Amino acid sequence: MAKPDEVRELAKVIRERAREILRGLSEYGTPGIMARTNATETLPTKNWTEGSFPGYPKIGPKAVKERLVVASKACPGCPVGCGKISEVKEGPYACRVEGPEYETLFALGPLCYNDNLESIAKLNELCDRLGLDTISAGNVIAFAMECYERGIIGPEGTDGLDLRFGNHEAMVKLVERIAFRKGKLGNLLAEGVARASRAIGKGAEEIAIHVKGLEPPGYDPRGLKGVALAYAVSARGACHLRHVAYRPNLTGQHPFKPGVEIDRFSYEGQAEMVVELEDFYAVVDSLILCRFLCLPTIGPVLWDELRAIYTAVTGLEVKAEEFRAIGAKINDLVRCFNVKEGISREDDRLPRRFYEHPVGSQVVDKEAFERMLDEYYALRGWDERGRPSKPSL
Repeated sequence: MAKPDEVRELAKVIRERAREILRGLSEYGTPGIMARTNATETLPTKNWTEGSFPGYPKIGPKAVKERLVVASKACPGCPVGCGKISEVKEGPYACRVEGPEYETLFALGPLCYNDNLESIAKLNELCDRLGLDTISAGNVIAFAMECYERGIIGPEGTDGLDLRFGNHEAMVKLVERIAFRKGKLGNLLAEGVARASRAIGKGAEEIAIHVKGLEPPGYDPRGLKGVALAYAVSARGACHLRHVAYRPNLTGQHPFKPGVEIDRFSYEGQAEMVVELEDFYAVVDSLILCRFLCLPTIGPVLWDELRAIYTAVTGLEVKAEEFRAIGAKINDLVRCFNVKEGISREDDRLPRRFYEHPVGSQVVDKEAFERMLDEYYALRGWDERGRPSKPSL
């Protein structure tokens, strides 16, 4: 460590600021953001057909805190303690689990039209124990439920399960069947919504919500135009972690420019914001820092603090533009890998439902989206097909 005294002072300042500005995260954990997504009609509900959930009071952050949480959990040295330990003490869903996090809560709750909080905790525990991602699990179950209600999958195709939306008892059984590939449906859904929908046919692909094969997290891009772009261009498919674009879109504040507003319904300025967010989080990941200490708009760690940490630890001075360029280079190289594997502009697109099926008054306008994608490529120095050019490398 080049400058241990500076590192200790930086850590002290960051801890104090985190304790002050992340109080909501300390109190409610990540479920706290559901109040905002539900109010803004950006809470994916009923397999992405609705944007707010009538059962929200039963499964929202206050309900989680009052009915489930028995303790907080923090990483070593962290003053925030955003992790929550939950317990269902009795009944068919009795369990003890870390969570549910927001993504688990949305995916196994509103997305499946499930307002039974105890069942969500149990589903969380099952997914953790069986090695299933809760976002993908919730999406694939919601997809199966819509297929069932539309008649795309009949009773003979569900191995005896009643897959109407909201049937939490069937959800618990289905999670176990997916994990162990039990039965025709469990084996099929274990492939995820993209492959399962192709195998099912009969219009199932039209209601299979994914980008590049990955099921999306809990922020509806129809009401968050920056998220629409970020989902589409994300290297591994629809993802919230490579950019955290949902936060500036929901708060209306530019992530790095105090006083500059972001209109979540506008396509203007979103490409520039997403590019910088992706570059920022490429550096954050390289330095192995926590995203909750590096939140857009509030920090406490943003570009200047990142550089200060890097210099204090390594002793190497780096200019702001050079530091940003490191993040851009990482994203260029990631794209090169994807291009080599066959990814192109055709893959940087959203599910048809987001273009055609409104939530509230909002859809993603296809022409405006394509212009936004053009702008994103230009800012990156990529060609119109999304391929990095030699100058950008």
